[in-house]
Amino acid sequence: MPRISAPTVAEHRSRQRSALIAAAREELLLNGPAAVTPAAVGRRAGLARSSVYEYFSSAPEILAELAVAALHDWADELEAALEHSEPGAARLEDYIRISLRMVADGKHALAKALAGAPLPEEKRAEFAVLHVALLRPLTRALEELGLHEPGVRVQLVQGVVDSATRQIEAGVDPDAVTAAAVGLVLRGLDAAER
Repeated sequence: MPRISAPTVAEHRSRQRSALIAAAREELLLNGPAAVTPAAVGRRAGLARSSVYEYFSSAPEILAELAVAALHDWADELEAALEHSEPGAARLEDYIRISLRMVADGKHALAKALAGAPLPEEKRAEFAVLHVALLRPLTRALEELGLHEPGVRVQLVQGVVDSATRQIEAGVDPDAVTAAAVGLVLRGLDAAER
């Protein structure tokens, strides 16, 4: 039986899984999704490939785990940052500013690296639920403003944030992009309600 490096087997397995996920993340960010194989992840984590299969059955399963973890981390950080925002327009502005600051800080790099990666079909429903959860703070801010058809506006505002994300990732000054996105959304919503 392999030697465990924790007080309990459960804790050992949790540590091993965390080490594999961290190794997979590094491999993904350095070499892209095709490089995330059980052998490469095991090598980077200092474990045999056979040990990786005790936790993940395939490379797509490892990538799916990275995607789920990234979505949870993003949602948790965004929710925590918005916890004390004033309702309505202030929360909407904070949502845009915080989201784009997270992009500028490199926290969107994992999502970008995962774009187009082969993910298991059975995980797609979970991803859809997590994406809806990511939009919850934006939906809340728009509902607080009492806007007609907030669902439509959620998608439009998020489209501006997504476009701003691409600009920041392309090297455009994050402060300038953020100011433009905030101005566009707030002025646009104000004009639409007149």
